[in-house]
Amino acid sequence: MTWMPCTRRCAGSPCLPGTRWESPVRTLEKAINEAGVAVDEMVFAPVAASLATLTADERRLGSILIDIGFGCTTYAAFSGEKMLISGCFPIGANKINDDLVHRFQTTAVGAEKAKREAGTVLLSDVGEEETLSVPTIEGRGSHVISRRELCRTVRIRMQETFELIAGEVWRQMPQDAPCTGVVLSGGGSQLDGIVALAEEVFVKRARLGELEGLVDATHLLQSPELPSRSPAVAMGLLAYAQAAADSDTHVAVRDRGRSEGMWSRLKRQLLTKKGGVA
Repeated sequence: MTWMPCTRRCAGSPCLPGTRWESPVRTLEKAINEAGVAVDEMVFAPVAASLATLTADERRLGSILIDIGFGCTTYAAFSGEKMLISGCFPIGANKINDDLVHRFQTTAVGAEKAKREAGTVLLSDVGEEETLSVPTIEGRGSHVISRRELCRTVRIRMQETFELIAGEVWRQMPQDAPCTGVVLSGGGSQLDGIVALAEEVFVKRARLGELEGLVDATHLLQSPELPSRSPAVAMGLLAYAQAAADSDTHVAVRDRGRSEGMWSRLKRQLLTKKGGVA
């Protein structure tokens, strides 16, 4: 699960505290500290993404934010300006690639390319006779596969992921808490037809989580190499850090304390050797 480091200094990550994911989070924090930047806080990934994608009405009236990352899918349900529940499943966009590699005996690169160029979860849009060519598993040749079977494999995995999240959300969500819909972010949300599948599983309105209220002064977000919903967590961390700098209010974060960075340690050691005060 994901807590992201926010170097305001705070950090974002896909992990919840007190879980078996704690060690990777500490490793991430240590790596950042070793680079000379101290981590003050950890922000749960879907919380960060919500700051960049949810509207004020969605936070107030109720919504479920699902961030589909490469290695895991995180989610958080909001209502009344509060995060009610959250969680993570170790099933991300890369799991679809693994399914395609095993199902069609192709390479990881070939699976990713086929998913991007021919994948959809809308099976009714795919003809029975449609085919495509993918590399063989050893990468020395290629073979033809059914596009419909490829899309069926993609749909099964995404439907399973949504059903797991829906089961947890409806199990934990207070019965009187309203929910207006589902918002999808992360690189995995680029998959064709994913909004329709989310609406089918959750029986709620769904939309893609385009970045809300952020000024792209560098035009970086306009780059075709960076799909608009992929950096939702990163943009949310920036929004959180800015809000925290302007206010004493902190929401849905985990205090980590300030660890001494590499440059601070070097400075202290040099001062000590010269007879200075640490």
